[in-house]
Amino acid sequence: MRHLTAFCFTSLLCLLHGAPAASFRLEMIYDHGSTINDGISPDNLCDVNGTLYFSASDGTSAGDHGDELWRSNGTSVGTYLVKDISPGTSSSSPNDLVALNGKLIFSAVVGTDRELYLHDPTLGTTSVLLDIRPGASAGNPANMTTIGNAVYFRATDGTYGQELWKTDGTAAGTLMVKDVIPGATGSDPTHFYGYGSYVYFLGGGSSNSEMWRTDGTTAGTALFKDINPTGNSGASYF
Repeated sequence: MRHLTAFCFTSLLCLLHGAPAASFRLEMIYDHGSTINDGISPDNLCDVNGTLYFSASDGTSAGDHGDELWRSNGTSVGTYLVKDISPGTSSSSPNDLVALNGKLIFSAVVGTDRELYLHDPTLGTTSVLLDIRPGASAGNPANMTTIGNAVYFRATDGTYGQELWKTDGTAAGTLMVKDVIPGATGSDPTHFYGYGSYVYFLGGGSSNSEMWRTDGTTAGTALFKDINPTGNSGASYF
């Protein structure tokens, strides 16, 4: 059985209180059920101003909610479902949880449409930040990484392939940075890393994957170094 335990909070508490991990006692925080299949299986943990957000399933039986967004302050009473994004026992499967300026940004799926979501702890609201690919098809935002005052990720709007996007946490500030490979073929950017005034990433598509960098603008997004002129360099671990 998988339970949510204080182990999930060890790193967070050490960071907040400056104490070594050994000073914390391991204990169960939340136990949904008593059978081996009733564990809530917490995953995708993310700290937003001292509150831990994560994806978890409380089961698929009547009255349960599937894999949805949860939060915890490290106590049993403070551990609960934030929102049943995909109502009923179906799962929205929240993924790529990242913090941005006191808010939570993540992807979730309803039906077959995985899109970009925002949870605002102050307002207590959880909703689609932007329907990147309008309709039933998925924008599939992924590889989300917070760098400075923006979250960089890859996504497709259906016209362009998987390309470089960013968001400042508003719908108006969520946009494709550059169509690196023009047209429907995606450059599949990944491994975002902030260094100096640039964000470095792996991109260029499956046949020419190299190190790129961006300053967050279309004009400022370009190949940084063609490490392997005859093929993929496989640059990673930025």
